[in-house]
Amino acid sequence: MMNATESDTTVDVFTGVASTYEDLYAMLLFCLIMFLLGDVFCKRCLKVVPPLVGYILTGILLGPEGFDLVPVPKAWVLLGNLGLVLLMVQAGLEMDLAILQQVGARGFVMAIVGSILPISIGMFLSKFVLRQSGNTVIAMGCCFGPTSVGIALQVLGPCAVLETPLGQLIVAAAIVDDLIALLMLSQLEALTGNITVTQIVVPIVSAFLWLFVGGAVALWVVPVIRKWMWHQIPSLQDENNNTVLLMTLLGLVFALLPATYYSQASYLLGAFLAGLSFCQESIQKVYRQQFQRLLTWLMKFFFAATIGFQVPLSEFQNGRVLRNGCLLYLSLVGKLAVGPIFTPCWEGRRWRGNHLRDCAVVGFSMAGEAEFAFLVAVFGVTEQLIPPDLYASVVLAILLSTILSPVMLRTLLAVYPMTPKMGQDSSNGEHKSIQSERKESEDTG
Repeated sequence: MMNATESDTTVDVFTGVASTYEDLYAMLLFCLIMFLLGDVFCKRCLKVVPPLVGYILTGILLGPEGFDLVPVPKAWVLLGNLGLVLLMVQAGLEMDLAILQQVGARGFVMAIVGSILPISIGMFLSKFVLRQSGNTVIAMGCCFGPTSVGIALQVLGPCAVLETPLGQLIVAAAIVDDLIALLMLSQLEALTGNITVTQIVVPIVSAFLWLFVGGAVALWVVPVIRKWMWHQIPSLQDENNNTVLLMTLLGLVFALLPATYYSQASYLLGAFLAGLSFCQESIQKVYRQQFQRLLTWLMKFFFAATIGFQVPLSEFQNGRVLRNGCLLYLSLVGKLAVGPIFTPCWEGRRWRGNHLRDCAVVGFSMAGEAEFAFLVAVFGVTEQLIPPDLYASVVLAILLSTILSPVMLRTLLAVYPMTPKMGQDSSNGEHKSIQSERKESEDTG
């Protein structure tokens, strides 16, 4: 007979990880709606609206702040962050040093001013119009510093602008803007918790050391070490050379992510430096073949989950949130000002004809925000630097830039098209040779 103590004892039965039909169906429904809104409606039907707008709307409507139909939302957010890491590796791999040298100091100065002006305007609006203070002002201003390389490429490519020095100047400035955004993330992390001098100084020094010293090592030291290893180990110089390079790249990613994170810099900077270490190799095509489809879906999850899930849908019922979003959109006037200040005049007279068009092309291209701007905003609300209602306004402002910038660019270039002859000078021949060499390296893989 079972005694009292035995009857009171419960037996734990291992049931594994639970999964239900309802969760599976909701997951498939989420992916389907995300695809329909982004890839079909925005990309195919509207055409002028980037697909990421559809992804974000899907996350807002179906996520925890909307109808809450998505199972295990934290898992989707994690997948989105993984996609961002792979995207940073690809950004480092595809850095073209020849193009950066071609645009010279103008591209770097244009990127720096193109970040400082909108950040300053955003901080001014947050401080004196929205009546915010302290870390909130800084975090909200930083949301308007980055420029989307993806939006610029999406519009300028089909319009034949990328084939000109002007197009390369825009792309180079946008890339430098992304690097500045990584530095801003490191500084925002210093504003969380109890602020001390050490907490502010260490991330600044660490981020700059990683960017400049780490960048120099990635560009000039790592290739030398790799060639020495290849010379010492002849078995690496076979038909599997690209496979070995790719494995080495992934190993460097695993090493640099914790190194940058625990040194109080952004771990995304570590992913970028890992890719930058191999930008002079011929594995870009192999990387895209192995990760492109995965990266495409992971970035959809980034926009839908990492960004969309954290947008408080209920806040958009407040007219004040909508008004503040439109007001914060004015911060991008600083991006538009970059056009008339830094656009070179390759032919004719300044402020006449094609030069006036080129100024507008640069301004509208720089005013397009997406990945990094949303990333900074998400970090701000996650670390409680930005209140939920103001976060909704910031997201609205960034969405407006994501939609309006390509629309204005496409309209401008449709009315005033850019011919391949524009801006062709002695440097244009060099640019064509750079592009042909780049294509050959990709084809040889």
